[in-house]
Amino acid sequence: MVIKYVQPWVTDVPTDNSRDRQLNRRSYLSLAGAAALGVASTSGTAAATHSLNDDYGTVVDIVDAGADPEGNESITPVLREVADDDTLVKFPPGRYYMDEQFRFTGFENFGLASNGATIVPASYEEFDGPQYRLFRLGVSYDPGVDLHVENFTIDQTAADTGVRAFHVEVDDGLVVRDIDVVGEHDSGLWGPGLFNVTSPSGSGLVENFSAPDGGTYSTRTPGDLRWGPTGIIVDVNHEGTIEFRDCELGGFPDNGLYVSDDDGQVIVRGGEYRNSRAASIRLAGRDSYVRGATVVVDRNREYDTTQRGIRLENGSGLSVFDTTIRLDEANGAAVSVQNSAESAWLSGLSISVDGDQPNHGVVVSPEAGETVMVRSDVEMHTPGGYGFWTKAGMNADRAVAEYCTFTGDVGDDTFRAAIRADRDNTQIRAVAIDQISTRYRHGIELTGDDCFLYGGQYIAGGHPVINVGDDTWMEELAAGSTGGKEAVQLYDQSSGVTIKESVLENGIEDRGSAGLRTYLNEYP
Repeated sequence: MVIKYVQPWVTDVPTDNSRDRQLNRRSYLSLAGAAALGVASTSGTAAATHSLNDDYGTVVDIVDAGADPEGNESITPVLREVADDDTLVKFPPGRYYMDEQFRFTGFENFGLASNGATIVPASYEEFDGPQYRLFRLGVSYDPGVDLHVENFTIDQTAADTGVRAFHVEVDDGLVVRDIDVVGEHDSGLWGPGLFNVTSPSGSGLVENFSAPDGGTYSTRTPGDLRWGPTGIIVDVNHEGTIEFRDCELGGFPDNGLYVSDDDGQVIVRGGEYRNSRAASIRLAGRDSYVRGATVVVDRNREYDTTQRGIRLENGSGLSVFDTTIRLDEANGAAVSVQNSAESAWLSGLSISVDGDQPNHGVVVSPEAGETVMVRSDVEMHTPGGYGFWTKAGMNADRAVAEYCTFTGDVGDDTFRAAIRADRDNTQIRAVAIDQISTRYRHGIELTGDDCFLYGGQYIAGGHPVINVGDDTWMEELAAGSTGGKEAVQLYDQSSGVTIKESVLENGIEDRGSAGLRTYLNEYP
């Protein structure tokens, strides 16, 4: 069973579940006996009941095969006995105890599905063998093909029972959906999910994977994992395409969703990601993107420092579309474009930054590639901070903000402008800045060379525009200060500045800029 993906601007192609199979008498009897079980799916907003039986030659009821549904005996030995190619293992309602890893690799067409089953892991001290995982389905050097896992609850509410629930590596045909990890991951081991599609032509879907209770820092656990668990990881073995649809992750000590390498594509569609330490979503890969997600930071634990909303790195064509990023207790940027991001596109973002310390909206690192933000809103309520900050470096690729708004009651403690352009070739087009709550809060500060401002409205308590760089071009601006300051302030370090066809309240304060050229401006 293979999931096909198309480019983000094309409608998704549905899953094909129509594979015909030849059934022997034993498989037919097993299918008939299990037909009443079915699998309850609550993907999206509509509930449906369907059967996966037609996709498998053999269907096994795990209780009929000897598993204990009361949670007294480990089911791992039974899983090892029944696992096979072209086999679906079904779980009736019940509580199923596991005290050692179930490892199955190199398979073709294998499934695990339940109608209300709960998996109960043993504690850290009682787990037998490798304490890291419950289900290890495929490995990078021996991956599976066509895997379907659906509708399980992982109960980690007992002390020290946090474990990687699913470690999955397949060449193609991955479907994992409706997984609820309940309870804080408190053992200091790897986080609840790892998913890789190992073939460049392969694809997969992880839908409604939920771990809202997050994880505990290792300093408070029996394990010794650095920092603590990651929510979901896609690691260096991923080379295909995988989509995470409507997933939910709480605060983890490392990252929430962590994509670690520049091979493969990762799609994050919808879902909610909250309060992880390094980043709630850390995206990498080729043409990877986030669309329609919600990212929230509203809790800071003792070790929760620099909680970025979204971090982009290690790849090209990295994009974020139509996503809400709400930092209620901000201590890191809403979006961080790292040096290893070769190109980034940000569109339709709704960013709010609140807190009692200066913080930033979007930060573009010095050596990041071309970065464009369009039609996005940044609202800030902090003592200071930049809504859009392009840092200086050797990379000459442009950084652009276009049709964006920058609003809010922002102080002037430090980082005193809505936009800070330290990078050469920063381009600001048709933006609206309205930050007037303090007298030294400025609209934009330009220190990079060859910067370009076209159109837009700049209203600030301080100077709407401050320029230090060389060869800046400003055209068709409307700028005014509620604090009575000049619309544009030019420092003597600057040269070659052009200002034309703009409306500049209180005029220009020229502190000795060399070669200033002005054309057809108004100075009300």
